[in-house]
Amino acid sequence: MDGLITFIIITLLIIIVPGPDFIIVMKNTINSSKMNGFMAAFGITTGHILYSSLAIFGIIYILTSLHFVFLTIK
Repeated sequence: MDGLITFIIITLLIIIVPGPDFIIVMKNTINSSKMNGFMAAFGITTGHILYSSLAIFGIIYILTSLHFVFLTIK
């Protein structure tokens, strides 16, 4: 249980810290318009969703096709 609480706290701290995505959205919003900032945020979010989906499906494929890897991880 302590490990879960530590993981949640560290994850929240990582999420709170602004990164390069935030800087891109702010730059586009300030230099252009709210719509350009929204489009930058939409593009970044779409990229994150696509990348995460590919990673999840890749892990599922590896674990289902290579049974010994699944047993090793388990």
